[in-house]
Amino acid sequence: MIKVGAYDLELKIIRKKIKNLYLRLENHTLIVTCPYFITDQAIRAFIMAKEKWIVFEMAKKSISYTHIQDAKIWLLGKAYEVSYDIDIKEAKWHNEVLNLPGNDEESALKSFYLFALPDLKEEVEKALVDFLPLLKEYGYNDIPKVKYRYLKRAWGICHFRKNYLVLNLKLLHFPPKVIRAVLWHECVHFLCPSHNKAFYNLLYWHMPDYDEAINMLK
Repeated sequence: MIKVGAYDLELKIIRKKIKNLYLRLENHTLIVTCPYFITDQAIRAFIMAKEKWIVFEMAKKSISYTHIQDAKIWLLGKAYEVSYDIDIKEAKWHNEVLNLPGNDEESALKSFYLFALPDLKEEVEKALVDFLPLLKEYGYNDIPKVKYRYLKRAWGICHFRKNYLVLNLKLLHFPPKVIRAVLWHECVHFLCPSHNKAFYNLLYWHMPDYDEAINMLK
């Protein structure tokens, strides 16, 4: 175990025939891969030098964007206070509190997605102002349709043969940069249907911070 900031984390050390030290975080376990000659003391010093990053990543893991948590719901990356009201049929604002119909999270979230869908559509439309000229630049002149659904296993799906894509309604919870990243990923599929080298070259060339945004979904 090792304490980093306010977090007590498991520590796993993997020694290999390599030259440098590498650190990754999986759930509540820090995994350090290092050369054979590196001492435990040096490893701990290496970890503490990364304390700011570790604390930031652990803080992100404690946030459940897609659930109602501590009477709060996330909309476009901002937390808002919510309350349940069995006497209303649709979500509505009241004194900066979002009132949701029903008395359980499942029904409340369904109402929330209907209520907040225009916000997601607005963010998508703003992003397409930037993305459509890029598609045209690479020879894709059609304007793809965008549909919105509750998806269990994907954040977006591109039906490139039918010229439309589907976005997960749960993207409503995340900051606009995350919505843009998912949308751009699906747009690139109109140019490169497969996840090949050309796909990732285009993806990162026009969105170098793609990984930073998409990691918020993990």
